[in-house]
Amino acid sequence: MPVNAGKAAMVRERRSKACAMRTAGESWQTIADALGYGSRGAACKDVGIALRESLTELKQTTDELREQSIARLEDMYRKAKAIFDAEHVKVSGGKVVRDSMEDPETGERLLDGYGKPTSNVPLKDAEPKLRALDRMLRIEQQLAVLQGTAAPTKVEQSGSVNYVIEGVDMEKLK
Repeated sequence: MPVNAGKAAMVRERRSKACAMRTAGESWQTIADALGYGSRGAACKDVGIALRESLTELKQTTDELREQSIARLEDMYRKAKAIFDAEHVKVSGGKVVRDSMEDPETGERLLDGYGKPTSNVPLKDAEPKLRALDRMLRIEQQLAVLQGTAAPTKVEQSGSVNYVIEGVDMEKLK
C-alpha cells in the first residue's frame, strides 16, 4: 500500500526530530513521549530507519560524485592523449625551427636563390608529448583511486610504545 506524500513528509519530519533529540542526548523514552511513539523501542527503531536511509542517500550521492569525477578525468585523459598523439614542431622566436639541408658530398649548406640556407623538415618537439604523457599517467593514477583499483598504500611503523599508568609501579607488576 503506497504511502501518500503528506504522510511521508510527516514521517520524515518526526524521524528528523527524533534523531536531533537523540543526538542531543535525550533518552528513548523521552523521545517516544515527546513525539508520540507507542514505546521507546518504536522511537529507537524509527531513528535506526532514519539513519539507514541517510546512509543510503549519502552512498548514492557519493557514488554520483565519484561517477562525475571519473567522467571528468576520462575527458581530461582524452584531451591529453590528443596532445600526445599530435605532431609538434620546435618554435624559436615565433618561427618554426627547420633542419638545414646540406650537400651530402661536401657537407656545405645549400642556399636558395636568395642566398639563404634551404630548409627541409621542421624539427620535432618532444616536450609537449612528454608533458601530455606525464599528465595521462597522473590521470590514470587518480582514476585507479576513484575506481578502487589502486594498490593500497603500505605504511611501515617503527618504534615502540611505552605505557605509563599513574600511581602504579610497573616494576612491582613484573
